[in-house]
Amino acid sequence: MKLFKGKIYTKSVKFKLVMQGIKYAPGPRTQSLAYNKKRNRLYMIADDSVISVPVSKLGKLKKSDVQSTQFSAKREFEGMQFTSDGSSYLLTNKGAEIMQGSTKSF
Repeated sequence: MKLFKGKIYTKSVKFKLVMQGIKYAPGPRTQSLAYNKKRNRLYMIADDSVISVPVSKLGKLKKSDVQSTQFSAKREFEGMQFTSDGSSYLLTNKGAEIMQGSTKSF
């Protein structure tokens, strides 16, 4: 999986490839990305799977920095959002539902 980082300005955008990828994506198709400000981690969401990495270490990640969670719910994960206290909300499809996690879930 290739990662890019950059900035969005009023009249332009600037992104560059992070010269380090992740060997295994969270699934065949990454459904969405989310950012947890409380933990400063970037989340990649796929069906039944979530991978997260620390934003501050992008480009110099170690295997131990990558956290992966594989679920067995056989659900389509569509997206994730976080509140300011770090609580997570996961949107699923085919059983449309919003699931709430605790601050320690992700």
